[in-house]
Amino acid sequence: MMKKFLLQVLGFIAVFFLLNFVVGYLYNIPVKESIKNKTHKNYLKYSKIHDPSNKYNLVFLGSSRGYTAYNPVIFDSILKTKSFNMCTSSQNVIESYYVLKDILQHQKPTTMVYEMFLQSFDTTDDYYQILSNASFFESTQLKQDMIINGFGLTGISNYLSPILCNKLYIKAAIMGLIAGGNDTASNNKKTSYWVAGYLHEEKEVSQHTINNFEKMVTPNNTAVSEKKLEYFKKIVALCKENNIELVCVRSPYPPTRLQNEKIQNLNALSEYFKNLCLQNQVTYYDFNTVENRSFKYLDTDFSDSHHMNYKGANKISVQLSEILKQ
Repeated sequence: MMKKFLLQVLGFIAVFFLLNFVVGYLYNIPVKESIKNKTHKNYLKYSKIHDPSNKYNLVFLGSSRGYTAYNPVIFDSILKTKSFNMCTSSQNVIESYYVLKDILQHQKPTTMVYEMFLQSFDTTDDYYQILSNASFFESTQLKQDMIINGFGLTGISNYLSPILCNKLYIKAAIMGLIAGGNDTASNNKKTSYWVAGYLHEEKEVSQHTINNFEKMVTPNNTAVSEKKLEYFKKIVALCKENNIELVCVRSPYPPTRLQNEKIQNLNALSEYFKNLCLQNQVTYYDFNTVENRSFKYLDTDFSDSHHMNYKGANKISVQLSEILKQ
């Protein structure tokens, strides 16, 4: 009886390792191909940051809301800086801290703009994106530090198991097959390209999406990670240690989405970040509350429910550049 049980356990372990090997192999094929063809966005970002001939004095950190909003070309033309956008998909606060440490091994920025996004502070993690960032760190010690100290046992288990690491994307692929595609595909054919880490996106949000905007994530309906709040303090301290002026910002949302939301929820979200930055003595601008007649944001300035397209990015890049210039 015991022998049969042990054989079943060994069989389960063998199947588990085999599935992990297959998933890891399959998911690595497009990654390796895109790196080889120099089309992998994270590879391109880190290649630029690690290049000693580049001397960036203004950098942007945060999630995809940041890489679609802040165009370094516009900032450089107004501020006479050399800037680079190091925001990456689903980048959370712990990642941002280690990405900044990697940047400081190669660059000496004097200003950093950090995009505040509540989901970057919540209790969920996208380990595919986390490990993608870690894979491009030049320092093995920094990579290990982020996985082990930043994310603990869960980070280690996701590093060792491709199935765990890719579970969100495996689920999305299965749901996509079940759904059989969507009717907005034609709208996705608009041109997009990368400039200094910024994504120039020409797609406009569809009317269907506008009519069905989801509710905002606020401190009242989501759990905030205490560990990520501590890592935000670490970012503040790291900037001070390196004489970097830290400016925290919150990019606009489509006006229709804001209008659909209860005002108390919007105020709670705005006040949450305002107080967090006040507690840490950090400059903060919320472009959902800053009134400026010269920069009126429209639904058509967005590619979806919260990412800006190039029209919105042009507006906020000029607006923030003028603020920083002062």
